[in-house]
Amino acid sequence: MKKLGTTTVLAALVAVLVLGVAGVGAVAAAGPGGPRGHGAPIAGLKKVADLLGMTPREMLQGLCDNKTIADLASEKNVSTDAVVDAIVAGREARTAEWVKSGLLTQAQADAINARGRTRAEDIVTLPLPYGMFGEGLKTAAGTIGISVDDLIGELEAGKSVAEVAAANGKTAQAVVDALVAAKEQSFQELISLDLMTRTQANLGLARYRETAERMVNEVHTGQGQGICRRVGRGPGASFAPRSGFGGRPLELGQGLSQ
Repeated sequence: MKKLGTTTVLAALVAVLVLGVAGVGAVAAAGPGGPRGHGAPIAGLKKVADLLGMTPREMLQGLCDNKTIADLASEKNVSTDAVVDAIVAGREARTAEWVKSGLLTQAQADAINARGRTRAEDIVTLPLPYGMFGEGLKTAAGTIGISVDDLIGELEAGKSVAEVAAANGKTAQAVVDALVAAKEQSFQELISLDLMTRTQANLGLARYRETAERMVNEVHTGQGQGICRRVGRGPGASFAPRSGFGGRPLELGQGLSQ
């Protein structure tokens, strides 16, 4: 069996820990035993259910009732920090192992862990599945000049980000450009830490611009109903729209209900 080189392993783990869903292909290239794509956040959410003394199904029911994970934690007298810690614990343990084995420097691990913790905080405090896209939501809302909560409310009402921007005197292109600029800044940090090459960043940015344009211009609502029906909600139940910021709620529901 061919031994994986350090560069290949680094590319795979950065794809999972930093780039998220977009890195699934790179992860697969790492071969058996390498990092996995959605596994880390889903496993983390399973740990959250255990921390709150709930089954994954009970937790999903609460989320279907338009509560955030932070809301559920508060009801159980569990702090938000404790929930975030539960989500990132496994990931931070792995980066510590990679530092010890020489695959990462401490500075690289700290940067990866900081990104993971920020994403976990978004997952906990924003309604799912929007929390999976917290960085993009914050950038879009800031560009438009409204709060993240207000932007989510408009998306829930069936509007596109472009429509919300126009209603607030901003253009769709301005939001797309802001999203791409934020991603460029994120990639630049990775380049400075030797976690990404300029060529990789350019390729990622080109792909991300297409994603950003879909995020801003498309509207896809009512795609999360099947999950809530699985946990006893009626046929009209809605979990969250599947928009560019909405992710894949069916996959999330399957992961939580295992």
